[in-house]
Amino acid sequence: MDATTNAPTAAGRGMASARGLASLYTPLALGGGALLSNDAIVQMSQPAVATSEDALLLIPTRFALGFMTSMDNRRRGPRANGSSVILGPAAFGHVGMGGSLGFADPAERLSLAT
Repeated sequence: MDATTNAPTAAGRGMASARGLASLYTPLALGGGALLSNDAIVQMSQPAVATSEDALLLIPTRFALGFMTSMDNRRRGPRANGSSVILGPAAFGHVGMGGSLGFADPAERLSLAT
């Protein structure tokens, strides 16, 4: 098996506790620190791709540089129940299996993981 075969599922095997995710998102919420520049943090909150239906999640999604950005799918009815991630305009993060969520909101200097 070559690297390209595993590429689509590489992130699907990551496991972390809520505390571990919060440790990742906290420096991002505080401006990046030694990890990233402020410009990179701003780019992480700017949607680069929006779909009308994500091929895997089967709901409309918005992504910025590998992170999900705010998406409000509440008007889609019962089928989309629970499929909204309503974050502030500068926030970015990602949902995980079983309803978990981690995100950073640099405008509010806040990170959260559940």
